[in-house]
Amino acid sequence: MNFDETIRLQALRLKQLNTQGHTLGDSLVDAMLKDAPEGTTRNICAAVAPGLFDEVNGVCDMLEISKRRFVEMALIDAIAKASTILAEVSPFVEEQPC
Repeated sequence: MNFDETIRLQALRLKQLNTQGHTLGDSLVDAMLKDAPEGTTRNICAAVAPGLFDEVNGVCDMLEISKRRFVEMALIDAIAKASTILAEVSPFVEEQPC
């Protein structure tokens, strides 16, 4: 790694520590979610193409992140982007008085 990459990595580690605290590890979090009281979490299931599934597995394995965390972050990002676009487009235009 070069200097810039090393500084970026350390800065991101520091950011993670300051925004999320010490991470417990995805397997421990997954186990805790499994035992969570009913109604405190919801499950989203979606059938995806085998190639996409393999890509998600590959990325998650490479980044050492659980699929649950990866999908959760992707959904949070997608909702934020969709909300921004909906606000820009204003699809529910009210009728203007004559």
